[in-house]
Formats: sequence, C-alpha cells, structure tokens
Amino acid sequence: MDVLILGKNKINEALRVKMNHEELSCETLENVCEVKGLSVNNDFYVVKTADKTFEAQSIIITETPKYDALEVDGTKLLNLTDCSVSDSLLKAKVHDKIVFLLDYSVESPEHMTRKALELAKCMASKKKQVYIFNRFMRTAQREIEEQYREARNLGITFVKYENISVSYSDDTQFTVKACDGVFETEIATSFVVADGVKNAEKLNALASVLKINVRADRFYLYPALTSRKNIYMFNPMADASDVVIPSIKDLKLNCKEPESFAEIDARKCAFCYSCYRACPHGALVPDLENSAMKCIESVCDACGTCVAICPGQAITLSGDTNKKENNKKIKILCCENGARQAVAEIENELGDVILNLDIESVPCGGNIGLDKITEALHSHQKVLVAVCKDDACRHFVGGKRACKQVERTAEALKTANLDSTTVKSIQVSCAMPNVLKDCILDFAKM
Repeated sequence: MDVLILGKNKINEALRVKMNHEELSCETLENVCEVKGLSVNNDFYVVKTADKTFEAQSIIITETPKYDALEVDGTKLLNLTDCSVSDSLLKAKVHDKIVFLLDYSVESPEHMTRKALELAKCMASKKKQVYIFNRFMRTAQREIEEQYREARNLGITFVKYENISVSYSDDTQFTVKACDGVFETEIATSFVVADGVKNAEKLNALASVLKINVRADRFYLYPALTSRKNIYMFNPMADASDVVIPSIKDLKLNCKEPESFAEIDARKCAFCYSCYRACPHGALVPDLENSAMKCIESVCDACGTCVAICPGQAITLSGDTNKKENNKKIKILCCENGARQAVAEIENELGDVILNLDIESVPCGGNIGLDKITEALHSHQKVLVAVCKDDACRHFVGGKRACKQVERTAEALKTANLDSTTVKSIQVSCAMPNVLKDCILDFAKM
C-alpha cells in the first residue's frame, strides 16, 4: 500500500479520490485510538492495532483537534466549531445583537478568524446586528482582506481591544466590556460566539504511540513532514477542496528535491524561534547543537514568511530570482496583502507611468531590509516601498519595520550627498487604491 490515512476528518474522502486518480493505493483508519505501535519493515511503515496490521510507504495524519465550549459564570458560550451554531444564531431577532469573541482565552488561530467572518457575514445578511471583538487583525490567509471588506459593507462592527471581560446575569444576558486603551465598549446580548478551548488528546496520544512530533498546536496550510520521513500532518482544519486537493501533489512520496527553500545563516540567527512559530508548513526547526534554526528542505514551500519575519535577516530563499537588473525607472516593493491588491486595482489608471514601474511583491514589509532597498537602487532610479498599515500587518510590525528601513536608506543617501528623495515609503490597505495611485504619480514626477 502507498498511503495510510490516520484520523477522522471530512477531507479523507477527498484525499482518497485524489489518490485513486493518481493511482496511489490507500487505506483509512479513522479511530486513531486503535493504533498500538509503529515499526519499520524495509521501505514500509508497519502500523499495528489490536486485530490488524497495515503496511504503507507513507502515512498521512488527518486527526482533528476538538474545541470545547468556553464557560462564563457556569454558562456555556456558543461554540464557533459546532456545526449547529448557525441554527442557534438564527433564533436571534432582527435587532438582537450577536457578538463574535476572538482571542478571549488564548490567541485565536487564523482559520477561526475566517470561520467567524463567514458566519458573521451570513448573520449580517439576515439583518442581525453583528459585532466582532478581536485583539489582533489577521490578513495572512488568501482572500481574507476581501472577507473583511465584505463584512464591513454588510454593516458588521469590528471592535479591537486590549482588555476585555465577559459576565452573565440571571436575565439570560451576557455583558461584554472591552477597552482599546482609550475607548470603552459595552454590549449586552444573549448570543456570544467564541472559538473554545482546544482539546488535542487523541492527536497527542497518536503522536506518542508513533514517536513523532506533529506540533499539534500548529495550523498547517499544506501537508508537512513530522519528525519522521514520509509521515505527514495534513491540514487538520481544512474545509475547502480548493485548499486540500491541489496539495496532494506536495506529499513528495518520491522525495523530489525542492527547487527553492529557506536558508539560514547561523551567524546571524538569534535563535528567537520567530520563524518556528510563523512557518505555516512546519519547515523551520531548532538545531540545538548549533544554537540556530534549520530548514527541512523537503517540507519548505518557499513562501517567504520566515524571511519576512526574521528580525536578524538571517534567512534567504535559495535560487532567489528577484535579483535581475531592470531598466525600468521605479521599483515598487509592496506587501503581497493590502498594498499589492491596491496596486492591482489602479494599474489601468496609471497611464504611461505603468511602463516605468517594476512591481515586486514580498510576503510582508518586514522582508524589505536596507540591503534590498539599496540593491534596487543599483538598477532603478527610484524605489517606493508600499506596505500594510500597522494594525493590518499580519506580522504586526512588518510595515513599520519597512518604513524605518526607508528612513535609514534616505539618511545614508543624504550623508553621502546623494538625492534622498529617490526612496519613499507609504502605508496603505487594499481599501486605499486611490491614495496609492496619487503617491505613485507624484513620486514619478519628482
């Protein structure tokens, strides 16, 4: 057998169909509690249960963590992961308020933000008064900026907080009090939806039996290797087939060499674990012997997230193709989230100026360092850095860091008696295309 699927997940059937299409044989063991041990026989893993033995070249773990409902004063909040939560919310009357509470007990993962947005938009379209309370804005996932825009257009109110409290009274009302450090918001409602407390007991028990590290606290965007070759942790919370199905080719059953991957300069690495926590593929792991991070090349998707977030700029991507010289006059380095989307909306409105623009997307503004800006100045007359606004940056301070680097570059040019106006920065969101257009046109005239 080629692949053994371990776990109960609605993506299992989609995986089986895809593997059959690619002529890969597979079996599924949904009850992971039955797994009693793992051994190796030549090129096969041998998984044993009480009454059966499976032999497979590769293993995919799809077991999903459960989320238990949060309680306030002995009363359970509505569980965002419960399939019946929408039925409960539909009982709300037109003018009843519905609160979605994120980052309450712990920081909510991004897939919970997307789930909350989808459900909130559904309720808002049915004329419910919807509020989303969160401590952080998340924009890393594909198309999530568009979801935020749709939510605002439907009249959903976003409340960003630093401190929050929730209480329950005898009249079946929750009281949510939040403060952002300046303003206070208080809402009384019978409907509070939260993402709950993660319960990964089955997944952790399976990891213990198989003697692997699956990093169950992570949300994988794509399949990722565990600590044992050809044992994969597939996206445990995946819903959409457009995410799951194309990723099957990334299982690397034949262990193909990756075309590009993250390279870590151990001399610069601060061993701060920032990349370890940020990598959506689980490709960055600690090298305790050398006190630096290292990359599992076969897992790395070369997405550039680690490059963007590394505070010491110790990470680069192998085979970087963004170093070719270009005779266009203006280089625009823009964050692939809000800034790049804003550029896409105005490209047809820039006239002949567009012919002199060389636009490059980066995973985050935090990836734009002094060396990247000065390198662009070698082949372009001017460099414009367009990044997310502070509150919208998926790495929280990536945009701010990029603007600081532009300031440093301008100071260095001024010290060398060169034109410091050849570099400029702007912070925009996808909702500010006209602001960016005016900036580009003015910059081109300078």
